[in-house]
Amino acid sequence: MNCTVTGVGLAGFGTVGAGVWKILQQNNELICSRSQGTVQMEIRKIAVRDLKKTRDTDAPANLFTTNLEQLVDDPSVDIVVELIGGTDAAFDLVCAALKAGKPVVTGNKALLAEKGPELFTLSQQQRTPIYFEAAVAGGIPIIKALQESLIGNEINSIAGIINGTSNYILQRMTEAGLAYPEALQEAKQLGYAEADETLDVNGWDAAHKAILLGSLAHGFLIDYENVYVRGIEKVTPLDIRFASELGYVVKLLSLVLKRENGEIEIRTQPSFLSKKHILASVNGVFNAVAIKGDQVGESLFYGRGAGQGPTASSVISDLVEACRNNSSERGFLPTDQKAALLRLITPRLLTMSAFP
Repeated sequence: MNCTVTGVGLAGFGTVGAGVWKILQQNNELICSRSQGTVQMEIRKIAVRDLKKTRDTDAPANLFTTNLEQLVDDPSVDIVVELIGGTDAAFDLVCAALKAGKPVVTGNKALLAEKGPELFTLSQQQRTPIYFEAAVAGGIPIIKALQESLIGNEINSIAGIINGTSNYILQRMTEAGLAYPEALQEAKQLGYAEADETLDVNGWDAAHKAILLGSLAHGFLIDYENVYVRGIEKVTPLDIRFASELGYVVKLLSLVLKRENGEIEIRTQPSFLSKKHILASVNGVFNAVAIKGDQVGESLFYGRGAGQGPTASSVISDLVEACRNNSSERGFLPTDQKAALLRLITPRLLTMSAFP
């Protein structure tokens, strides 16, 4: 089948970047066939920090560069994929790509949560889209669900377990009676926690994702400094046992709630979750997001929240969307200028026995 070929520039070739390469090598013809001959992609440039690093792929050496600017300047690159993480270099790269009229695909939730207002404003001005399905919940298509499937619903609540590292640690504290340091060490040994676990366990990885979901659900850009965030570092075995005796489990829960007065409450914190609640059975490094819409009622999205295959799969999904719509506006566009975020600076006890 004769497909139009779209050139892709990859910034970052770690776990997810290598996964994108592998999927395109393995399933490019499948993508072309399923898109009815409209989409075929070819990676034409890969920016990395270290050219000498050994990599478990067959990507040709001539594709690699240490110069991020080449992804923007190379005329054979039509779409830029940002997978380098962080906020500084990533912000500069995304801005440069948008100004050059090249759509951006990113999995960088911290970048979008902290720099979203500037980036999405630039995206609108340039009429060049940003896609970010991979930024929330790995392979779960939660962004597309909010943007497309649930577009006819007022979203009353979102409740999510969206950090697999914390979820695994709390599960082991519950099942094996481990103290937090022991459970964390086990998670690191199994590769479920990074060498620097800070953003996972202090709640901010999940909070960044909740901010993005809140922005999509309620149509306004959210100031991350006004979101209440608390991690799991101070959860003790005594907390776990106390919760169990009362019929609850402890989960790191992210909530986006619409109050009766119209204010939006967003928080991430350890919470008492009824053992009968649908999210209580989400264990290990899996993620789940429960959404309540005024028309559809309750919906549950469940799957792997991280890892090479699931996250790279979301990147590929966005790349296909970018190929199909590379001249139209996409990504997050503010729709409700009247919505207001409830400023949260103090914790409150969260106990949930049913959908919020």
